[in-house]
Formats: sequence, structure tokens, C-alpha cells
Amino acid sequence: QNLKVGNSLVPGYFRGRSLPQEATDDLMEAARSRAAMRAAADPESEALVLRRAALASESASRRGFAASAIGAESLADTKQFVWDAEFPEVFDRSLPVDQRGFAVVLGNPPWIGFQGDVVARKYLEGAYATAVGRFDIYVPFMELAGELTREGGLVGLITPSNYFLRDYGTSIRSRLKERSSVLEIVDYGSQQLFHGATNYPAITVWKQALPMPDHLLAYRRGSDLAGQPYAQRELDDEGWVFWTQPETELVNHVTALSSISSLGSICRSADGVSLLAEGVVTGQNDVFLLTRARSAELNLEPDLLRPCVKGADVTKWATAEPNRLLIYPYANGRVLTEEELAAYPRVEEWLRERRGVQSAHGGLAGRRWFDDSSKRWYELWNQRSEALLGFRKLITSEIEAEPGFAIVGADVAFTDSVTSATPAPDSGVCVDYLAGVLNSRLMALLHTRFSVPKANGYLVFRPSFLEKLPIRRLDLGSESQKLLHDRVLESVREAASAVEARRHLSTDFRTWTRDFTTTDRSLASELNRFGTAARTNLTMASGRLRALTTRRDGSDLIVGGIVAVAGIQSSGAAEELDLLRLRLPEPLASFLEDYLPTATSYVGPASGRRTLAARAAEVLIPNMNLNEMGAAVSRHQLELAKHGEATARLELAEASLDDAVASIYELKDDMRRAASSFVPPARRSLDRAT
Repeated sequence: QNLKVGNSLVPGYFRGRSLPQEATDDLMEAARSRAAMRAAADPESEALVLRRAALASESASRRGFAASAIGAESLADTKQFVWDAEFPEVFDRSLPVDQRGFAVVLGNPPWIGFQGDVVARKYLEGAYATAVGRFDIYVPFMELAGELTREGGLVGLITPSNYFLRDYGTSIRSRLKERSSVLEIVDYGSQQLFHGATNYPAITVWKQALPMPDHLLAYRRGSDLAGQPYAQRELDDEGWVFWTQPETELVNHVTALSSISSLGSICRSADGVSLLAEGVVTGQNDVFLLTRARSAELNLEPDLLRPCVKGADVTKWATAEPNRLLIYPYANGRVLTEEELAAYPRVEEWLRERRGVQSAHGGLAGRRWFDDSSKRWYELWNQRSEALLGFRKLITSEIEAEPGFAIVGADVAFTDSVTSATPAPDSGVCVDYLAGVLNSRLMALLHTRFSVPKANGYLVFRPSFLEKLPIRRLDLGSESQKLLHDRVLESVREAASAVEARRHLSTDFRTWTRDFTTTDRSLASELNRFGTAARTNLTMASGRLRALTTRRDGSDLIVGGIVAVAGIQSSGAAEELDLLRLRLPEPLASFLEDYLPTATSYVGPASGRRTLAARAAEVLIPNMNLNEMGAAVSRHQLELAKHGEATARLELAEASLDDAVASIYELKDDMRRAASSFVPPARRSLDRAT
């Protein structure tokens, strides 16, 4: 009756914590009441002792547990779960420590992400050693599960696998590695086990006992029953990456090479600024991130504008000219003052106009989280380092199927859906060389293990995962290394050139038939409308149509008819009537003006059984299909040929690059084959779909 999501964390259970005597007395009273409840003969007696137990538990929490953290007043709305009182026979403090607690704890604790707040985060941060940073609530649950388990007992939990690599998982990883014997980890990666929810589950089973020096845990991927042994003592404090044996040999080989540096160190400037970074967070894209057309319409001063890309804009090797501009009110490492902003009157006018509009409607008002900060009203929420705008750099979308870095100019800004990697000026590594290494299959293989999983096997390209990648610096004074360096640069240039060539080509046949198809549909619609009107007008004239005529009246097309008047037998006795006035777009109007009279000319009584629209469609549309479709097919085939040539160039460039990178990292034959044949899981899925 006392369980709900998250409340079993409060006040928690903390083995060995000393309590005030009053709290100990309360717990003893609660335990007696709980025991009496179990022996109660009727509901009324049970309710009475349950109430006594609840009061005693609350009192113990106020005097002991909660007071040691942040104070009971902060937990006024929390229905606390006092484990000592709920399970007195399990947590009897008179028992030896090694007998106190459950023999087995199994669970599927809540996964709610950083934003979830079913229990006051401030309390959890004070009460649980693992509740640090942007933690998910399942992490303190993992700590609590261990505390509730007796020495030598077993714990099995299904949680997100994110704690393997995320920064917030550092404490729980350390706790498991140092204080328990991890028996088995089953990692389901991006396999979705729970219907209707996107998550990345793993089962962790451990024994609540210090690990032996040679203790091995079993790691399994999904339903693979074989598993692979790992020495627990070798789990990396920076993150748990589980390699297969061939992968382990490859990683050990690469990291043992001379002149190997992490990407994080290569992208750190002499003054400590990291050039491996996520992009700006505007706080309101509708205000600060505008299309070039909208910016021109507002006539904004260009000095405060930066070309800006979002993740969806990034194309591997070569990204198109950004179509968005970012208003960036900063200079010389600081925000502009209002006086300085006034020097850009049109930008200032735009920002002040949006200041009075609610954020829900694309304005700056009503952002309480922003208003409570120390920022000026016209600032970005996170402008990042201005140094990121000072260099030619690499960018990639933060979520991708495979490495997809592209080189952009120094002035290009980027949003938080993009990650930038720029080698520091004193790193001895140039941007083009780094682009080649990072886009190689070798780095794709390594990053697949460094990244946390995303749906459908996609990878995360954020600084915290990229910074570990091993980059080899080359000695350009060595002729052999200089040749490899130049080969990488040539491959990068050729790949970028091929991508640029493909950017302006279309393999979609609909591109070449779209105008024709629209015209076709418009023509059929107009002819049907014309047929209905013509029949009506002919009926009113009591005549028969002999031929059609067309003429222009301003922008209108007048369709007329030569009509034989009823009762006059002579073929010459006819008059011209206006049957329909059409207002059509070009080139349809000119087309009908030229061809309608001929194509629908009256050819005898037998044709009278067919509608005018059907007759026109029969003659016009097949001719139009042949002409227009023939030209469309020719254009399409030419584009396909050009696209194929560019694709072949790209594939050759990437193959040459992978071979050069394999030589740079001195890969043995088996390692070279493994790297060159590796395709990331999401890429395989996309290729199958294509």
C-alpha cells in the first residue's frame, strides 16, 4: 500500500549509517507495529497498527534519514518508504551486517531521463553517491539495490545501457567495479524490447561481494548465448567498452603505436579551449536563426550574421552553402552592450519586436528559464566559444549512421545538433588530414564501440564520445609518411569534388516528369471542364459543333466553336459561338491556343457520340506524352550517367583513403581486412532499404 514510482528511494536504506537514538526507537516501534499488523485478525486491527507503523516510519525519517540529507520539510509531498520498518525481519539492526538485507534483488527501475523529477533531485544528490551530473533516476536505484542486498547476495536489474559510457554513469561504474563482482551483462544495443518506447536496454547481474583480482564477467550482445569473458579489473573508468577479441587486438595495436593522440587533445588549443564542441543553443530559433531570404527581407546588418548549419544540413565530405543565418550578438569574446547593439538598428529593431511576443508564438517573452538567468535579453542561451568561428573546421551531425564529417569555412556557425572538430593550430594536424582519418572505415569501427546506441543502430557523434578516438600524427619530414599524408589529402579532395558533382544531379525520374505531369493533369481537368461547358452552350444554340477556334483576350483564352444551326441543312449555314473563357498558366495556354483547333476539329457524325473532352484527350495527350516523356527520359538517362560517374569517383576515393589510413596505422593483413569490410549497422540497414 505504500509503493509508488520512485518513493522507495526516500529515505532509502544506508547500511551502517548511525542514527539518533530517537530515530532508532521509532524504527523499533515501526517494526513492532508491522509485526502486529501481520498478526492482526481483522481489517480494523490491521489498519490501526498500519497507521502506528506509518507514524513511526515518518518520525524516523524526520529524525534520522532525511535530516542527514536536506531536511524532512523538502520531502513533505513524498510518501516515504522506510525499508527498516517495512521489512523488520530483513533489516533488523541487531543482525550481523553480513546477514542484514535481501538475498536477491530483481528489478526494472524507472527510466525517465534527466528531465524526470518524481523525487526531488536535490534530495537524491544529497543522499546517493551516484546521483551526480545529469543523472537518470535508475542510477540511484542501482545504488539502492546494492545497499538492500546482503553480503554475498545477488542483484539483477534491467536498465538503459547508457551508464556504460555517459558521464553521469562514472560513479555507478566505479561502485560496481570496486565493490561488487559483476557476473553478467546482456547488452541489447538498439534492439527495442518494450513496445511503444525507444530505449537501449541492458541487464546487469552482480554479486554483492568484493571482486577477486582475476574475476571475469560474461558480456553478451542481445540473444547471443555464447558471451565473452572480460576481466573486471580492466574495465575502463572512463567508460565501459566491450570489444570482441579481434577488436581488442586491433585497439591494442592502434593505441600502442607511436605518435598517437586522442582527438580531444588534438582539438584543444594552447589556452585550454576545446575545439571539439557542440554548436550554439539559440533559445529561440524563430528569432535568431533566419533563412537568407527572411534576413534580406528584414535588411539585417551582415556584421552580426553568421552562416549557420543544422544537423540535417550536413552532408559527408562537402556541405552545401548554408541557407540560414544566425544572429550572433557577440564580439571579442563577450556579448555586445545595448549601446553597441544600437549600432545595428535593423537587428536591434527585429530583436525588440520579438521581445514582446510570447515564446509559444516565436518570440522572446515568457521564457522563464531564460529570464531567471543572468543573460541579457537579446543573448543566445549558449553561444559557445567565439573561437569556434575563427577556424576552418570539420562538422558532423550529432546523430548519424556512420562518420559523416565535412569541411566548412571559418565563418560558419552551427547549432547544437552539430558537432565540430577542429585541430588546434599547434597540433601538427591539418583539417583535411583529420577529415580523411575521421571518415575512414577504421574510425567508423572504433566509434561504433565508443558511442552509445541509438535507434536502428545509429551512432552519437558528441564530443564526449569522439574525444577518445586515436589520431596518429605523421612526421612530414619522413618521405614515406609525407606520401601517405598527401594521399589522404588527395582522397579527401576527390571525395568532396565527387559529392559536389552529385549534389546538382538527380536520379529521381519524378524530377524530370514533374512539370509534364502537372501539365497533363491540368490539361485533362480543363478539357473536362471545357467539354461540360461546350455541351451546355451547344444545347442552348440547338446546333452541332463543326470545329473549334481559339483567340486571346488579354490573359484569357477564348475557345469558340463553328456551330451548324438546327434546321439549316446547308453546310455553309453556320455561326461562330464563344463556348468557354479559360484563364490558364503558361505554357498550357499557348499549347491549347495552337493545337486545340486542329486536334479537336469536327470530323463527322460518328464522332458525335463521344464527348469533346474525350476526343481532345485522345489526340492531344498521347502526342504530348511522346514528346515530353521522350525528352524527360533523355534528360534522366544523362543525369544517371553523370551520377554514376561521380559515385564511382567517390567510391575510388574512399577506397584509396581507407588503404592509406590502414597503412598509417600499420594494420596487419587481418586487421586491414576487418577495417576495410566494416559497415556500421545503420548503414547496412540503409543500404538494404535503398
